[in-house]
Amino acid sequence: MLSHVVYVVALWVVFANSAVGKPRWCCKSHLEYIKCRYLAANVNFNFDCVRAADTDHCMIKIQNNEADLIDLDGGDVFKYRDQITVVAAEDSGSGNARYYAIAVVKANSDPSISLGNLAGRATCHTGVGKTSGWNMPIGWLMRHSYNPSNFRASCAPGAYDPTYQSLLPDKNYAKWCRLCVGDGRGNHVCERDSDETYYSYHGSLNCMKVGGGDVAFMKETTILPAEQDDFMLLCPNLTRAHPSQWSSCNLGRVPSHAVVMKAGTPTGVISHMITSLNNLMRDVTPILARRYGKNLLWSSSTQQFLPAPADPVEYVGHDYFCNMFSLTYRSVHPTC
Repeated sequence: MLSHVVYVVALWVVFANSAVGKPRWCCKSHLEYIKCRYLAANVNFNFDCVRAADTDHCMIKIQNNEADLIDLDGGDVFKYRDQITVVAAEDSGSGNARYYAIAVVKANSDPSISLGNLAGRATCHTGVGKTSGWNMPIGWLMRHSYNPSNFRASCAPGAYDPTYQSLLPDKNYAKWCRLCVGDGRGNHVCERDSDETYYSYHGSLNCMKVGGGDVAFMKETTILPAEQDDFMLLCPNLTRAHPSQWSSCNLGRVPSHAVVMKAGTPTGVISHMITSLNNLMRDVTPILARRYGKNLLWSSSTQQFLPAPADPVEYVGHDYFCNMFSLTYRSVHPTC
């Protein structure tokens, strides 16, 4: 009985500022907020929606108890590691809350393009600081003495944002945004959210398909089976492979996106959130989540949310942490 009382009190404390006692999902773009509000019309969507300008604004709201949770990729889990508790991990069907970063070209592209020959090429990224679209490829290139500053043009959403510019190999911000198109009407160009058409996984792929990119960086589940023959993967050994061979041709295994809350979130609240998230996936998403686009609020490939290490450093893993530390601070962490 006592443990039940403590659990209820913990929930009340965490969600006390919410008007109806529901956890408040922080939406980092207008499109996310629209989708969240649409989902909220269903009684099984046990969350409220809070609008923010971007991920940084969401994190400020969470720290100020104006919001409760957000879905972050591994790069942002690393960035905000001192401010958050990991609640649950996205699982796209593998059952291990991990995915693989890949580099993709069109099947009929210039055969001389390889991971070792990207100088003068146009590149498409999910977003500056994003895991599979930025941290892994840029980190891989730097580790192997290839210079990403030699790219001719890119769409790297977030390159104009001072928050992320320390992660750029150079200060030619216009070059890193040259392929971006915003909302197609001249607004939100190169912003690090879904208001930029070429943001996130499918945005990176479309940037290459129709936006002039030579190579795109994303995760292995982005390319649908029906379109795999249209593309090839660039492998670390400087060869190419069919997209179905991603397990042996990738830039590394990385943590999946994670739902996070404020640091110090009680264990009972975490258990409650995992249950709520999986009820959401079962009862709400199949019916309501189709009309507002991909990768909003959480990744479109997510099939369930898995329990995960609450500590962010443990969650991202030693190798990923070490790569991110070197990429971010241009030095080696003492534990690496």
